[in-house]
Amino acid sequence: MMNTTEATETREVTVKELVAAFKGKYVNISPSDHYGISINMQKATLELEEDDCSELYLVSRDEENRVTASICIDEDSIENIEKYDGTYTLNLLSV
Repeated sequence: MMNTTEATETREVTVKELVAAFKGKYVNISPSDHYGISINMQKATLELEEDDCSELYLVSRDEENRVTASICIDEDSIENIEKYDGTYTLNLLSV
């Protein structure tokens, strides 16, 4: 019997859960909407920096695994992270 619940429901996850889901893996990052800035990374890693303030890093890498760019998102600026059918959507707070 297949578990179809996860594939048909949207649920919120934490930044730690997001990073853990992709630990040691490369991800593709692409926009779902365009609001002035579009982020598109074909080979990236997700990293979490936990000092005084938790920060999520989207780190773009080349074929030799060298860092080519990184984007830092403060955890306080993330409204929520939704998971649906293996896809994660990161929603930032609107000001």
